Amino acid sequence: MRSAILLLLICLLVACNGEQLRKDHKRDVPVNANDFNSIANRALELIDPKDAISTIVVPSDLDPRARAALAKMKTLVSVDKVPQSPQYTLPARFFALTTFSISVEDGSATFEGQLGPVARAMTAANMPDCGKIYTVAFYLDGDDWVSHAFKMGTCTESRHWTPIDAEHDHH
Repeated sequence: MRSAILLLLICLLVACNGEQLRKDHKRDVPVNANDFNSIANRALELIDPKDAISTIVVPSDLDPRARAALAKMKTLVSVDKVPQSPQYTLPARFFALTTFSISVEDGSATFEGQLGPVARAMTAANMPDCGKIYTVAFYLDGDDWVSHAFKMGTCTESRHWTPIDAEHDHH
């Protein structure tokens, strides 16, 4: 009888802990400006530790809270205001944001974009140049947005995951 009670208590503790873990990765509060601020700050810390990005190119349909968060950190321009040249489609120090999405229901968020320069030329892999493409995935841990790695890719068909605690120089 004691064994059965002990086993029941252990099962209840495990079930409660599992429920708490599920709650830690989502919340009932809707997305707010602080979520966008937190994710924008952390994403740019990860992909731009040397402050190489001067301007962020933002899509016209970007959430106003995302736009406000990014505007606190960098100069913003719309896609049609990107300076064009015969050599480049995206100048050096420009970051073309493609995704800034948050889902508290899933407890996930994504920050993704392309860092210039992007040349009007083919790469050695016979593919159009695309600069560097960064993807930072986040998940909710309690009320904090956390990311432990980011992905950086180029048009050479190779992708590299970089842990945030690794020594690296990706610029």
